Amino acid sequence: MPAVGPSPSVVPPPLPAFLHGGGEAGALLRSRDWRRSPLGPPQDWPPALGGLVCVMLAATQPMFLAWGPERIVLYNDSYGVLCGAKHPAGQGMRFADLWSDIIDDVGPIMDRTYAGESIHMDDICFLMQDRNGYAEETHFSFSYLPVRDADGTVQGMFCTCAETSGKVINERRLAFQLRLGDALRGLSDPQAIKRLAAQMLVDELQVGQVGFCEVDGHLRILGNVAVGDGSMPDYSGRRDMFSYGRDTLMHELATGHELVVADTATDPRTRTTWLTGVLRESALRAFAIMPSTKAGGLQGFLYLVHPEPRRWTPQDIETAQDVASRAWTAIERAVIEMALRTTRERLDATLKAAEIAAWDYDIRRDVIQADAHLARFFGLAHESLLKDAPLEAFIAGCHPDDQEAVRKSFALAFADSDEWRSEHRIAQSAGGWRWVISRGQIERDAEGRPLFMHGVLVDISDRKHAEEALQEADRRKDEFLATLAHELRNPLAPIRSAARISSDPQATPEQLRWSHDVIERQVRHMSMLLDDLLDVSRITRSTLDIRREKVLLSSVVEDALETARPVIDARGHWLDLDLGPAPLQLTADPLRIAQAISNLLTNAAKYTDPGGRLALHAALDGDTLVLRVRDNGIGIAAASLSRIFDMFSQVESAIDRSEGGLGIGLSLVRGLIGLHGGTVEAHSQGLGHGSEFVVRLPGASLANADPAPAAGVPAAMGRPAPRTGAAPVPGLRNHRPDGAASSLPPQAIPPQESTVQNSQTPQSDDGPDAAPQGRRIVVADDNQDGAETLAALLELDGHEVRLAHDGPSAVDAVVDFAPDVAFLDIGMPGLNGYEVAQRLRAARVTVRGSTRPTLLVALTGWGGESDKQRAAQAGFDRHLTKPVDPDSIAELLAGIG
Repeated sequence: MPAVGPSPSVVPPPLPAFLHGGGEAGALLRSRDWRRSPLGPPQDWPPALGGLVCVMLAATQPMFLAWGPERIVLYNDSYGVLCGAKHPAGQGMRFADLWSDIIDDVGPIMDRTYAGESIHMDDICFLMQDRNGYAEETHFSFSYLPVRDADGTVQGMFCTCAETSGKVINERRLAFQLRLGDALRGLSDPQAIKRLAAQMLVDELQVGQVGFCEVDGHLRILGNVAVGDGSMPDYSGRRDMFSYGRDTLMHELATGHELVVADTATDPRTRTTWLTGVLRESALRAFAIMPSTKAGGLQGFLYLVHPEPRRWTPQDIETAQDVASRAWTAIERAVIEMALRTTRERLDATLKAAEIAAWDYDIRRDVIQADAHLARFFGLAHESLLKDAPLEAFIAGCHPDDQEAVRKSFALAFADSDEWRSEHRIAQSAGGWRWVISRGQIERDAEGRPLFMHGVLVDISDRKHAEEALQEADRRKDEFLATLAHELRNPLAPIRSAARISSDPQATPEQLRWSHDVIERQVRHMSMLLDDLLDVSRITRSTLDIRREKVLLSSVVEDALETARPVIDARGHWLDLDLGPAPLQLTADPLRIAQAISNLLTNAAKYTDPGGRLALHAALDGDTLVLRVRDNGIGIAAASLSRIFDMFSQVESAIDRSEGGLGIGLSLVRGLIGLHGGTVEAHSQGLGHGSEFVVRLPGASLANADPAPAAGVPAAMGRPAPRTGAAPVPGLRNHRPDGAASSLPPQAIPPQESTVQNSQTPQSDDGPDAAPQGRRIVVADDNQDGAETLAALLELDGHEVRLAHDGPSAVDAVVDFAPDVAFLDIGMPGLNGYEVAQRLRAARVTVRGSTRPTLLVALTGWGGESDKQRAAQAGFDRHLTKPVDPDSIAELLAGIG
């Protein structure tokens, strides 16, 4: 509202004291004629208004107040600065008129204050359009306080405020600089640097287009990278823009001066011939150009163009200058790095072809500098090797077992050598290790102190892996040969003993027949072992032929059971058999499928303790036969499941099972099933939880007619498998294997023939059947034929024998019987021979009627030197390797004191 001058005829009354002071704002208040104002003369202002004016004029902080329904504004000098071009006319104006450009934002706040609410707000942003004649972003913090009269009615409001625009904008600019620096740091392509910097500047300043131009020594534009709305055409290859006289803008730019134009339509500097043409071709109305000079000449420039007139603020120019400086520096760095990278790539290709990585070690500073090839090619997990890192960082990348040796090799080289060499393993970021040979050349000062080492790493993983493969093959060969020897010795032992019995003049006809049966069984076992070896060899060499024909599953299972039944019966297992409700047929080689099923059943029987439960179930899944062989035996460890079908692999060490086999049975099963296009899988919940093998064979279907039941195959589940195992040796006493069934009639077994566990009153030394010089002997072996043939030989020589077929029974037999000698097999279920010997030695078992300890003899197919040492450590007195010459046993017994 314009001021109204006083009437010449009227003398204004003296001003109240609250209007004294206050600088320019106070002078304006005092000079104003307030009589026509809604506030009236100051002498009539309410005390609350006068008091606030007094406080406001005395304060240095920006303050203003609005009074009355019209909300007349009064302010001090500091607030006048915030008003910009609105001051001094704003003193005494209505608030809505003074701040009409932001009234939509600030008006509701004023209304709330007049309603009696005290309001404080921080960092409130207003876009002021006319404070300084242009649109500008502003930020304020303020407190609005309602002012009440005596009866509590709000008469006005009082405000203390501060403009934070500069602080907010500077903080934002700093944050932008940090983002820009971080973004540029990761770029190595000059064009990418230009695009990123231009895009970030477009987003930050909200301009139409930002671009980078490079120029050559003839001021010809070499290239233009721009981002934005396309306001500026591409002038790549043009030179004429710099060809005018010294009075042109382009000449200013060529000599390194910034160009800033707010409106090309009104700026006289833009009225040159060339720029007139440019402006006709483009949509720009404002621009700012930041030149970049090098060695006194223009090398390029950053330009900002806008399709509308724009007042470029100092903050805009400072931000653009900063972007230009950072971008050109990054571009120069990238160009240099590109040249270096080309050189490095050539060297890297050479090093990569030779599988070599290079590094340098500053010994005095303890800093290693490694090339990128070290981490990239060898996959080192220690990325710090690409930076300044201590020697320990290099050593930390080595295998833990190699670190101390590498550390010592460095110390020795630094002490008295000019060369360093080490062969060790280094870590891979994806896991695993690689073998390398590391070499270094040491530089020393005049006093001989080590200064630097220049080193290389050469990958020798392939060579090492080949060596390890050869060593592993050699180890597995030795293991296989040892196992083969063990497996052949096991049947040879009863064969040798049976042969000796059959040649003994005292042998009865019944004992002779039994000896012949033992030899036949063990020869058949050896024959099957050799057949399996030959079959595996044929499968490996792809020379095994299969002859497919339509065959009933029941017939195949019958053949398989006939082969596996001796092992199942010998161990007293129950077999659950379920071939489905309807007869099934398949197209396959019946001999080979029966062989595979037999191997699975035999495997299950061997790895299930006596009296266990086996199952063979069959079902049809579409045209696929699914066979499941389950047992409740020792189970398979999770770590072994992945290699259970590998050649020479076993569930556990053969030491725990004398009939553990060569480790080829399951490999043979997989090969035979695979030749039929089928698969076999192994499942187990872990050790002690049994196993299941699942065979899937294609080409199966329901049979056309019901076949006759297979002979000897139980018709129902849950019944023990038929027993066809060998009968006990005729004429032997007190050593029939526990739980073993006999094919002889019950009356043929003398009542006194009981198991070791049931012999509560063993026959005394002076009994009618004991030889005067006979020894008390325990024979423990889970190979029934081997144990019984040895026992038969010993009894023929006048000795008293007790048998046991597992570890716990062997311990009980020796403790109860207190024998002179105990012959213990090593591979027994429950407890192996070593464990039995350790328990007996701990129990201090002595010969009955004597203080002499029982002589413990290891009788085993494992005959290596390490096996003998282990037997001695377990407490054995002697070690005999199967098959043992009966004369050697007689000599051993004769030598007992």
